[in-house]
Amino acid sequence: MKKQKESGCTQKTISLRSPLGTIQVSGCENGVHTIQILMDVAPAERSSEAPLSCVVNDSPAEVSPELQRCVEWLQAYFIEPRTTGSLPLPGFHHPALQGDAFASRVLQVLLRDVKFGETVSYKRLAEMAGNPRAARAVGGAMRRNPVSVAQSLIDRLVCMKCMDLHVSCLWSKGSSPHPLPPSHL
Repeated sequence: MKKQKESGCTQKTISLRSPLGTIQVSGCENGVHTIQILMDVAPAERSSEAPLSCVVNDSPAEVSPELQRCVEWLQAYFIEPRTTGSLPLPGFHHPALQGDAFASRVLQVLLRDVKFGETVSYKRLAEMAGNPRAARAVGGAMRRNPVSVAQSLIDRLVCMKCMDLHVSCLWSKGSSPHPLPPSHL
């Protein structure tokens, strides 16, 4: 657990041990700020017989309801992925989601108009955000997405809608024991 200050918010961080490695979820009382996979831990070895798990490694004594919802959603995703669509979604509170900049509009359109499991290309997302010629700018907005859990290996990146916003999960093509929702890329 650690507290961080960003844009006037006092953030708390929860660490989870997952099949992908350590996941850190940070946020304040108003919502989740970031979700990241730490690249210091290799993903756990998986077998078809062993169930997947996602357990809390480190947590502050008091956790906001939004952080708790995010943790519950991530745990459900790894343990029983079919249930994630019925779980309550936490709020997100990050400066990148505020304002009128194109990147902010892209992320707002993503959370408002793209449904869980729906596939949307960068070109279509640019159209939805009001600038049909800005597909490359959409790619830039997605790279700066504050709840992106993995930023590298674009050909192995799968985005999933997580609690009203996208969380990118690093996953080898075809290696998932549970199918991930279709990519939003």
